[in-house]
Amino acid sequence: MDEAARRRITGRLRLLLAKWNDTERETERSAAHSELETATAEDIFDLISDEFGKS
Repeated sequence: MDEAARRRITGRLRLLLAKWNDTERETERSAAHSELETATAEDIFDLISDEFGKS
């Protein structure tokens, strides 16, 4: 395989990986958004407490 072919393949793989990561992040955001929409006040306070500790 010559250098030009390696660069083309590398570029295409990087593009594919970037698209994969974008799709994965969007799925995670959508799930988190859905969970927040159905969360109770107690759920929200528990989340805050877990993330930032009790003060």
